Amino acid sequence: MPLISYGIKTGSGTLALGTLPPGVFGYLTNDISSSPSFIGLVVTSVFQPRWEGLAGGSWDIQVTTNWIDLITGLPQYFYQGTKAIFDDEALGTTNVNLVTTVNPGGVLVTNALLNYTISGVGRITGGGGLTKLGTNLLTLNTTNNNYTGPTYIDEGGILTSTVTNNLGTNSALTIGTGTLSLGANSQKFSVVYMTNGTIAASGAILTAGSYNLDNGSVNALLAGGSLTTFGTNTDLVSVIGGNTYTDRTYLAGSTLAVNNLANGGSPSGIGTSSSGPTNLVFAGGGLSYSGPAVAIDRGYNVESGGRLTASGNITLGGPITATAGNFSKGGNGAVA
Repeated sequence: MPLISYGIKTGSGTLALGTLPPGVFGYLTNDISSSPSFIGLVVTSVFQPRWEGLAGGSWDIQVTTNWIDLITGLPQYFYQGTKAIFDDEALGTTNVNLVTTVNPGGVLVTNALLNYTISGVGRITGGGGLTKLGTNLLTLNTTNNNYTGPTYIDEGGILTSTVTNNLGTNSALTIGTGTLSLGANSQKFSVVYMTNGTIAASGAILTAGSYNLDNGSVNALLAGGSLTTFGTNTDLVSVIGGNTYTDRTYLAGSTLAVNNLANGGSPSGIGTSSSGPTNLVFAGGGLSYSGPAVAIDRGYNVESGGRLTASGNITLGGPITATAGNFSKGGNGAVA
């Protein structure tokens, strides 16, 4: 690969090879047989690691050959900066012992047959993020992962975190189709996107700047910023009561299902924002209430249509404003 072309080279200086991309190995060459002559880079190998687990199960840096080079098929070390791939081809252990701080160019776990557990005293850092694909389980049992890249779950993937705040530092969470299981372990994200998934929890608090939800269920208490629904009006996403997020609830697509409503400023299915109409906005989406009869001081704004359904009677005592669209009320409960 020519880098520098030249006619005549003078002087006694030499060129040194700088830092190559992670997993790329090579050397400089001076080709004087060509016209013009050139300084070139000869790439000797490109390493793409896949976990094999036949050398004891430790994830370390250039110590054990628990990896297979996807290009050569030969055992290999893990090098910082390379993408770490875990799939269904591993012949050894899938209980991965992370023994040090690793900075991969992303972690990709795509498993439909094998279950993976990553545990140990080490941590995953850097900007690469974590992607979980495939229908089998990945359990993260390390204690202090602080990667800043996104956490992405899709293709029915199941990701279980057994430690509080172990899914990066203020990273984004996206769930296409899949499940994040938190148990009682709270987690912070910069933003949460969920198209068709589940956030399973038993006492965990999820904190994010914004929640963007289409279809599925969230069993963690929601703290932080705002909540927006998107998608089609036939989709439904359920959240539990007692949420403490402080900004508005913006219903722009699917139906948000709640079982708890309360006065503005109090924890509820639609957070703790004030009772003003701009904090509960119907913009084509819906709100479905399945709790007992309730009278609260909440108002709402109909920005571009929406729907409110209830199984128990609801009295909304706050101001109501409207800009455009049709607003419908349904269910067995009366809405006033």
